[in-house]
Amino acid sequence: MILPPTLIFAFIVLGTSSVHQDPTEYERAVIFRLGKLLPAPKGPGVILVFAPIDRMVRVGCARS
Repeated sequence: MILPPTLIFAFIVLGTSSVHQDPTEYERAVIFRLGKLLPAPKGPGVILVFAPIDRMVRVGCARS
């Protein structure tokens, strides 16, 4: 059975919806890949996080 192209497109959109993360200007993202910390914090801006192996934690950098 061959899947119709619209169904394939829907799977791709739903699968990548958790990949796009966007911390605000006063936040940075710390990425853990397979439980280990990546060398530098990411952000601000668009960050691609591969959900099965990466975990993103938002860190606020705003001064009070």
